[in-house]
Amino acid sequence: MNKNSVAKLCHELVQLERAFFFGREDEQKWKPEFQEEYSSIMCPPFMGKKYKKKGLLLLGINPGVGKSNNLNKGDKLLYAPLKLFKESKDNIEEIYWKDFIPAFMKAKKTFPIYRQHLEPSLLASKKELEQICYLNILQYRCNKNSYPKSKKDLDKIMPKTINNFTKPFLSLADPGMVVFLGQWVKNQISNYWDDFPYEHVVWDREQASTERREQSRKQCLNALKEWVHE
Repeated sequence: MNKNSVAKLCHELVQLERAFFFGREDEQKWKPEFQEEYSSIMCPPFMGKKYKKKGLLLLGINPGVGKSNNLNKGDKLLYAPLKLFKESKDNIEEIYWKDFIPAFMKAKKTFPIYRQHLEPSLLASKKELEQICYLNILQYRCNKNSYPKSKKDLDKIMPKTINNFTKPFLSLADPGMVVFLGQWVKNQISNYWDDFPYEHVVWDREQASTERREQSRKQCLNALKEWVHE
């Protein structure tokens, strides 16, 4: 994997502003009430230093947003490297790999999503965080942790995010297995990416512990275990 190519692509991606994806409705509908400056910076895709092509890639929904202007521990770890990476013109590769990647790994482990939704896939596939890729299908935070659900909104936003963000990074990463973190993510790929070319499974993100959820999660983890042994 060419580290310079990864850093260059991610730097190009973070230059895409919120308005490019959300359009004129961003201010009224999607932009978070709190943490305005932080929410204006995209979190680029994460590629662990030990990731290899045909590896594991996890695809989430969008970054979570806080309930006040106070950044939590993980946000504080990420803010400076994100801002530096977006605004820098030089040393892009060094900033991505030496500043952003270590900060992302430390920050991610402080978020509930890591324990609830990432760690099970890592354990089943016998991977460490530094061996995988992770990105969100929506790159920016949305107000009150919401995300587009109506067909009208999705038709406006999803083609832009999938064609200009998701596809370029997955093409470079060339994963052997993609874990969709939630059925909503799977639905967007099915609806807006014809002939998705990568093997994939769905991790059920439903909060309520039901028999259906547990069975679905078991199938996902079993598929990952089988993939590892192929």
